[in-house]
Amino acid sequence: MSTPDSSSIRQQILSLKTLLQRHQASHTQILKRYTVLSEQTDFTHLDDIQIEAFYAEVNSLKSYLFQAYDRILKPHNQWQPLLDSSGDERDRFDLFIAAHGDYRETIGTSVTLLENLDLLLNSLHSEVLKRGLQILSDASVRASGRNVPVAREEPQPEASSAPAANYVVPHDNSLLNFDDASILSKLELPSFDGNLLDSPEFSERFATFLTIKGS
Repeated sequence: MSTPDSSSIRQQILSLKTLLQRHQASHTQILKRYTVLSEQTDFTHLDDIQIEAFYAEVNSLKSYLFQAYDRILKPHNQWQPLLDSSGDERDRFDLFIAAHGDYRETIGTSVTLLENLDLLLNSLHSEVLKRGLQILSDASVRASGRNVPVAREEPQPEASSAPAANYVVPHDNSLLNFDDASILSKLELPSFDGNLLDSPEFSERFATFLTIKGS
């Protein structure tokens, strides 16, 4: 009986890793276009139309990034049984990482970016309310004829449609091969509908994870 391999799983992971990286690059482009720093809380240099459009773009990016992050966890977890049952599959995994880079680092970067986007959206939300403006979706901004180009990778949902559920960073220890395996196996992520920093457990564990990765 032939042992199944992970060719389709690897293809999915590679495609979704690329998608995550594109969303990360879009984040840099959006901030540059509006002359804003990721930690910025002062938006007085932006007029009302720019504030509405900026909020819509950031909210849209957060939704796209979260979807891609959520999707890549599925093939990652599907790889585990194959790795447990086949030394050949373990070799394929090692070769995949050597050839394409460690996709788990891209996932970790995405978690950090989601946290930063959450903070930025909180600041923008306060600014929108302070000015008495509308909170618009990116689709409604585009329908109004405003020029707010954002790279498209998939159909856009409304931000409120994201399910409220718990998600985890890749947690299969046999996939990690790093000292951070025990931390990642316990790192539970709350829904990104709210403020990630409201969760002390998330902040503490992810800070520890970053310290280990940087050592």
